[in-house]
Amino acid sequence: MDIFAGFTDEGRFGDTWRVDLSSGARTRIFEREGPGLRCLHSASHDRRGRRMIVYGGQRSGSLDDIWAFDFAANT
Repeated sequence: MDIFAGFTDEGRFGDTWRVDLSSGARTRIFEREGPGLRCLHSASHDRRGRRMIVYGGQRSGSLDDIWAFDFAANT
């Protein structure tokens, strides 16, 4: 499972993690690369394209952008 961005009481995040669901092991793929810090975004899994599509969210205001994360290339 791949996870991107979000927020806690510490602020917003823009990192991407890969979680092995069978072992629970977590690996950080990116820390602050790509779409940048954001929260309240939408993400969908594109099975055919083997990627995660991320839309919008918020930073200091609303964002209206689309990003794709390629699972195989980690880009």
